[in-house]
Amino acid sequence: MRLQKQKVRVVLGQLIQHPDKSYHEKGVDVRLAVEMIRFARQDKYDIAYLVSSDTDLVPAVEEVRLIGKKVQYVGIPKGQSFGLSTVADDVRLIRPEDVEQFFENNGSK
Repeated sequence: MRLQKQKVRVVLGQLIQHPDKSYHEKGVDVRLAVEMIRFARQDKYDIAYLVSSDTDLVPAVEEVRLIGKKVQYVGIPKGQSFGLSTVADDVRLIRPEDVEQFFENNGSK
């Protein structure tokens, strides 16, 4: 993995399969919240970049800010979280044209 080659620790969540054969992540928001708070307490970062629109993370963001760290919420316009937008220090919304260049087909459909 490219991230691991850059010495970024990758921790995967769990997927569960529903009876209709669709998949859903389980426990990822809790793991992310715990890591954000733990690393903030260990002074391992100054700014957390939260790439999620899960409003369950609002209490974790509030706790991280109480510890004295900044949180930048990164989301997409269509799924923007009002709760995270309210508690984060900064909000960045990513549009499809911002990331198309990083895909193999360069955004062509």
